[in-house]
Amino acid sequence: IGGLRGVLVHPVIGAETPWQYRNKMQFPVGSAKGNIVIGCYAKGSHDIINTEDCFIQQAGNNDLMNAMREAVKRFGIPVYHEDRHTGVLRHIMGRVGKNGALMAVFVTAVPELRRSKEIVHFLREKLPHLVSVQQNIQTYRSNVILGRETKLLWGKPTIEDTIGRLSFHISPRSFFQVNTEQ
Repeated sequence: IGGLRGVLVHPVIGAETPWQYRNKMQFPVGSAKGNIVIGCYAKGSHDIINTEDCFIQQAGNNDLMNAMREAVKRFGIPVYHEDRHTGVLRHIMGRVGKNGALMAVFVTAVPELRRSKEIVHFLREKLPHLVSVQQNIQTYRSNVILGRETKLLWGKPTIEDTIGRLSFHISPRSFFQVNTEQ
């Protein structure tokens, strides 16, 4: 691809475990047949397939996804409807850092998330490794997941992870490899 010649390319070293490696999830939130759905888009569409246990996500991300499904119902958070550009909650993003520290990010279509303090309290009770809860505001009619503004609702603004001797502080908008071990 790069047009380089005479470059030694070593064989790829495969992951020891191909499951539960992703330290970051970004799942759309919607409704289908009156139920809250959080998961992945079906192939070639924007229909959300409800997912309760994504095999490639670290456990903390799956726990966050399921707790948020419950919170959406409990607190009556209106889910976003992409075609009508209505509703509030667009995506749930989770990041898992060092020692399982968990960051939750609510991507909303509006600047104010009603009942945010109650939602944070609920998640703190459900998720013992939760260290950060943030709201990202994405008001544009677009497929871009994150907006430009992020508000800290509770906890730390970043989570920490390490690669070798290097330590990183990761924010919601930071790039970081999704497979830390690899």
